[in-house]
Amino acid sequence: EYYRDPTPDKLKCGKSYLESWAQSNALLGDRVSGQGELVRFWAAGSIGVAALKLGLNEKTASPVVRDWFKALGTEIEGYIDQRQSKSNLYYWAGYSLGVLGLVLNNESYQTKSNDIFAHAVDSIEDDGTLSTELRRGRRASAYHAFAAQAIFGLALIHNANFQELDKGKFGKLVALLRKISADPKYLEK
Repeated sequence: EYYRDPTPDKLKCGKSYLESWAQSNALLGDRVSGQGELVRFWAAGSIGVAALKLGLNEKTASPVVRDWFKALGTEIEGYIDQRQSKSNLYYWAGYSLGVLGLVLNNESYQTKSNDIFAHAVDSIEDDGTLSTELRRGRRASAYHAFAAQAIFGLALIHNANFQELDKGKFGKLVALLRKISADPKYLEK
């Protein structure tokens, strides 16, 4: 709401949500489930984008919010470091780490996120597919779309040249997604 209509009341409201979550250490702590751990990493990226839209950064965010983002970043970084499969989950973690790196002006987070972005683009095959997502069988189309969203987010936060990306492997993934959109069973065939 603040981003669309930047009033002082909406800014105060958005900041109060972040403060409350930070004080409660939201998304931190013991793992609820495997899926829950992954969702908190996706949520961290969304919350980081909200902070950016509120104009928050390492200088303007409160100490409690900065510390919370650092703790989230540390958990995400640990997840990335132990992750063996470099699938959509890896890309989403890289996206969230990169967003938190923008908010905190953390070069280490940004570098690691950018490395994941480069790996993700390099993982796109000549036909636009992602081999790790092809293994999903009949769910491969949905997983390609999910991975592409993370790669697109990574491109945005790393200021990629979209015209150049479109000429290369990322453009092939986009073309594949268009085929999938026209025929959701395209990859099954």
